[in-house]
Amino acid sequence: MFGRAQGTTARIDTEATHMTTVDIPRTSIDPPSSHGVQDTNDPQRASMAEQDIIIAGLSTAARNMQRELDAANERHEQSVSQHRADIAAIGERLLEEAQERRWCSAYDTVVDQLNNQLTVELPVRELDYEVEVNVRVTVRVAARGEDDAEDRAGEIIRMIEQDIDERPTCTAYPQDSDAWDIRLL
Repeated sequence: MFGRAQGTTARIDTEATHMTTVDIPRTSIDPPSSHGVQDTNDPQRASMAEQDIIIAGLSTAARNMQRELDAANERHEQSVSQHRADIAAIGERLLEEAQERRWCSAYDTVVDQLNNQLTVELPVRELDYEVEVNVRVTVRVAARGEDDAEDRAGEIIRMIEQDIDERPTCTAYPQDSDAWDIRLL
């Protein structure tokens, strides 16, 4: 077979609704002379220049396909993000409606059942609870004597209390020299 290799068009389905067409450039593969016969379908017989042209065309096509794939992935991620935001907005509105109509227990039951089936869950109602927890803190210090150890331990406890007070959701109230009431807000 002599003459010119035909250009190739590849159609790639990057998404169900988006088709990409990639043209692979035509290359001339003519016999060097009328004496010899060159098989244009045999890549080992094509000249290095011809192979370079084919490789360059395929490389360009691969880069174009990668860009299309990256763009499709980005569109997919945006779609997933929008889907999650839509579900959250629907859930928040349903929660508001349930609270206004005093359907909270029915809402909880329905949402729990739905969330067992959904990949993106609807928001659940959360209530504030006060829980009492006793925490014992042991502080080990190096000191010259028992009075010095108690003073140093007191300093460490005051630093812990200050650290708790600096948190926006906690407050520490000293009850006596050995106890604090810590409230999580």
